[in-house]
Amino acid sequence: MAPVFRIALALLALAVACSAQCFLQPLEVKDPKKPPEGCLDSEGKMHKFGSQWVTPNCLDCSCSTEAMSCCTMIPTVVSMPPRCKMLVNEKSCTYKMVMKANLNLPCVLKGNERIALVNKK
Repeated sequence: MAPVFRIALALLALAVACSAQCFLQPLEVKDPKKPPEGCLDSEGKMHKFGSQWVTPNCLDCSCSTEAMSCCTMIPTVVSMPPRCKMLVNEKSCTYKMVMKANLNLPCVLKGNERIALVNKK
């Protein structure tokens, strides 16, 4: 079997169980006569209602008139073959599964092997 076909087959066989982990931070109204104008993030930056942004630690956040909600973009590995690892690019908030022996090669699954991921916050 050609190596390219094996990799394609492995990618098709990749079963990823992702469950987005999110948090909701209700807006704090200190003075009812002066309601908040947006959402204040953990870095102290104000975001307008209806806005969406990605934090430096790869949280996808949005601001509504009720709350700020954020969900992680990088999952946690629950299980994978020991010869594989997850490489994370924190600048682009992306990840890929690769072979530990050669980080340029994608993780190749054998038989009934699976990779299970869960998003976390």
